[in-house]
Amino acid sequence: MSDRSAPRMVTRLSIFSATAAVFSVIVGMTGLVGWKLRIASLTSWGAAPVTMKANTSLCFVLLGASLWLLRKKHTGSFAWILKSFAQAAAAAAGLLGLFSLVEFISAWDLRIDQLLVLSPLGSEADSPRPGLMSPVTAGAFLLLGIALLGIDWRTRSGQWPAQALSLAAGMAAMFGLLSFAFDPRIYIAHLSMALPTAITMMIISFAVVCSRTEIGAGALLCSRGLGGGLARRLLPAAFVPVLVGWIRWQITDTQLFSEWSIVVVSSLATMFLLATIIAWAAAAVDRNDEERKQAERQLADQSEELLHSQHTMKAQKLMLQSVLDSMQEGLVAVDETGRFIIWNPAAAKMLGLGAANLPSAEWTAHYGLFLEDTVTPFPSDQLPLVRAIRGESSTAQMFVRNPELDHGTWIEVGGGPLKDSDGAIRGGVVAFRDITQRRADEREILKLNEELEARVAQRTAQLEAANHELEAFTYSVSHDLRAPLRHIGGFSRILTEDFGPAMTPEARQHLKRIEEGTHRMGLLVDGLLNLARIGRHALKLQSISLNSVVEEAVSLLQPETEGRIICWRIAEFPFVECDPVLLKQVFQNLIDNALKFTRTRKRALIEIDHRQENGESVIAIRDNGVGFNMKYQDKLFGIFQRLHRTEDFEGTGIGLATVQSIVRKHGGRVWAEGELDKGATFYFTLGAVKSTETQFIEVTNQSAAAGA
Repeated sequence: MSDRSAPRMVTRLSIFSATAAVFSVIVGMTGLVGWKLRIASLTSWGAAPVTMKANTSLCFVLLGASLWLLRKKHTGSFAWILKSFAQAAAAAAGLLGLFSLVEFISAWDLRIDQLLVLSPLGSEADSPRPGLMSPVTAGAFLLLGIALLGIDWRTRSGQWPAQALSLAAGMAAMFGLLSFAFDPRIYIAHLSMALPTAITMMIISFAVVCSRTEIGAGALLCSRGLGGGLARRLLPAAFVPVLVGWIRWQITDTQLFSEWSIVVVSSLATMFLLATIIAWAAAAVDRNDEERKQAERQLADQSEELLHSQHTMKAQKLMLQSVLDSMQEGLVAVDETGRFIIWNPAAAKMLGLGAANLPSAEWTAHYGLFLEDTVTPFPSDQLPLVRAIRGESSTAQMFVRNPELDHGTWIEVGGGPLKDSDGAIRGGVVAFRDITQRRADEREILKLNEELEARVAQRTAQLEAANHELEAFTYSVSHDLRAPLRHIGGFSRILTEDFGPAMTPEARQHLKRIEEGTHRMGLLVDGLLNLARIGRHALKLQSISLNSVVEEAVSLLQPETEGRIICWRIAEFPFVECDPVLLKQVFQNLIDNALKFTRTRKRALIEIDHRQENGESVIAIRDNGVGFNMKYQDKLFGIFQRLHRTEDFEGTGIGLATVQSIVRKHGGRVWAEGELDKGATFYFTLGAVKSTETQFIEVTNQSAAAGA
């Protein structure tokens, strides 16, 4: 189908061609059945005395089958088989017509009428050759057979002979149809044509023309142009003479009118029919002309829009070029064959070279691309642009060195495929930037980091040495203070025992304060020694249950619980990797704190449990004591820091500092929460523990309760 053909007309003619082929086969098969079963109506359609011959029926079957196979051009492995079968059927029909025509012209008896051994029907039984078709029919079959054999053959001048042959066969069929229409009673043995033969012959002749809509009359009927429209509308005018001739014959047959009256009526009928068809065609042409003008106006509007679009595209192209020229990053794009279609100035500046339409295998050598060792050429098949053409997205860093660059350049490249609206890969694009300065900065930062790590290691060693010296100094000072304190305490007791009665009350009070101060000083020295020992103590980790550690710490503090009502709530703890000696000190110090600051409560509550938080186990020791002000929480774990007066609650301010030191040695942390007169909670963490469901064991100091 050409661009000038109307798709709807092409479809209609194609359907007509296929239908005509089927109709021809059906008529032929019906005629053969009529001859076989001696049913005259199947061969004449009730329009006696002329019947369709058996050979004629066979020819219609052959022509219909041939037209069905040739109505469209076949492709594929079996196309030649179908075409050969179609041509064989057309040739057989043409030969039957040729031999029948030869019998009439030469008077030879070629026994064509006896090809199918069938008995004659009706009035033709008395004919010497009842099975022989008329010469008009035979000639038409010969023309149609030749037309189908050369249906696609065209002359050098572009003519289509099959069309002329088919139209000639159609004229023969029209002759038979007109002779029957004017007076069906007239029977001329050599010229008359049966009604089924005439109608089928005319239909299949026109169907051959309609089977090829790209050439000849078929192309004209399907044309979108003015000629095609006129042809389709004026085609009925061809049947005007037929209608007028039939009317004239009918009037003449009545013998009621003169010859002059018949001529006048025929002329008026012809003028009226032709004028009607011409007026109808003119109106159609006028409508088409108006539609053409409207289409031209639309085309003009579309041309304006197209011109505007061209200007817009030109402006966008200039803008795109401006963007590409002003970009600081290099941008390169290629089509699916590897031909460069975009290469902006930044890319030429970074690479030192412009676009060169070389095979992708030569890009590495041409532009001087190397791996990060700056020596090994970058593999051509791993270049981001090559991978982009394959549909892959990738990034890479490479070193560029070629004669056009004074110094080598480091670039960072990222690429991906170019795809059309259907998702098909149409090429690739890469963007890259100069990272030479960044690489230099990274090298400088790496150098500084190495120097910093060396300095940190040196300072760490110095700090560790200073800590060891400080611990040793603390231990020495604390140890050396023991002897003077013992002397002061001893002499104070001697004075009290030997001279106490003779002393004034004020002197005895001073001696008492000296003894109390000496005792506190001793406790302070013990605390400092303990803290120093912890700092020097090496961790000896063991996997133990914390419940045994807690029980041991509670038992050591049993003297502090005498005469008091204390409710203990102790959870079932998991196993943990820790130093049991040091951890016992942690629990002992924190539980001692809880006992001390709940001394003012009639019924003390001390709860020891744990919970999982952010993947680590948090151990908590909670009491209902006097609590503390959270404003001073940062002083809790400092050495010698106290939040309560010594007169109210004794202590040296070293216990919590010791707890913090032990927890940190285990890699954990410690903190506290509290509120004045509402108790306090101390938390600390250790290493990884095995999680278990928390179960509390509640114990009340029964002996103290009974004593109370």
